[in-house]
Amino acid sequence: MSLNDRKKRILKAIINAYIETGEPVGSKTVLSRENFGLSAATVRNEMSDLENEGFLIQPHTSAGRVPSSLGFRFYVENVLTERKLSESERAAIRDKIAADCNRLDRFMHRVASVTAEITGCAALSFIPAIRDSRILMFETALVNRYVTAVVVICESGAVKSAVYRSEQEVTAKDVVTLSKILNVNLTGIPLSEIGQIRIMLVKAELTRHCPAFGRLSDVIRDMIAELLEYDVAVGGEGKVFSFADFQDIEKARRIYALLQSKEELLRLGRLIESSRQNVIIGGDEGLGQLDGVSILASPYLFGGRRAMLAAVAPLRINYARMISSLEYITSLITNYMNCEGGSDGARDR
Repeated sequence: MSLNDRKKRILKAIINAYIETGEPVGSKTVLSRENFGLSAATVRNEMSDLENEGFLIQPHTSAGRVPSSLGFRFYVENVLTERKLSESERAAIRDKIAADCNRLDRFMHRVASVTAEITGCAALSFIPAIRDSRILMFETALVNRYVTAVVVICESGAVKSAVYRSEQEVTAKDVVTLSKILNVNLTGIPLSEIGQIRIMLVKAELTRHCPAFGRLSDVIRDMIAELLEYDVAVGGEGKVFSFADFQDIEKARRIYALLQSKEELLRLGRLIESSRQNVIIGGDEGLGQLDGVSILASPYLFGGRRAMLAAVAPLRINYARMISSLEYITSLITNYMNCEGGSDGARDR
């Protein structure tokens, strides 16, 4: 749906005022924000038209208007202007995001946590599975006589760990043997090529040489399956309870529960990916459980594959600053993943 320039300017003024105050916006507020050269009556008529067309909502008969989901959608797609981050804002983000690029799992969780801190919203870091990544090594450690820790490290930087509890007593010698069997049989092989036959071979070797680890092959299989998934790290999920617009505590709890479910988050990632939109408003694209929420996403390439950083935000958010912040963070991620030390070769946002 298209709007003429006058309606666009009025809608922009209303949404900017609403983002700042959270209060319904009347014609006097619109006129005070910009010199439209119009009478209050003309502005009220235009606001009435915008309401009839679905861009505005009038909460109370005598109150001003607030933007609808359609209004926010139109604002993001047709009205919003780019906002460049200041040098001090970029420097603050660089300082917070700096981290070790050698541990992908820790780094991506840190990115999600820092993004949540910077934006004040829950943050999601979607990490693409790199199916042709090879296993570099397995590391094992004896925790106690019955518990053994196993860590698999991939050339992509992905790391996965698990703890195995044996029914039999385990010795330090058993753990050394375990490490040798895993490294001989599974390292140097692309994750996608480690099938059931190779897992069965590992199981036979473990049963023969250290029976205490006979069932560990199932754990190894599950670790590899998780490494092949499109993974997600979450940061700041508790921030949904601090959104001023979420006065319905049950709604906040539902969103919080969604952020706690890896299955639901991966589904959300697929929906964002398929929508090809960097901003999803309200219950768009089959996201009814997120009605009243904006999902802002910044895609980027990681290992030649499409990755994504996203924020779960209230509808009333500074979209220009949020989008610029997410894009700048993903630029820094790309630099770090190339081990460029986070230099400010990132896009100037």
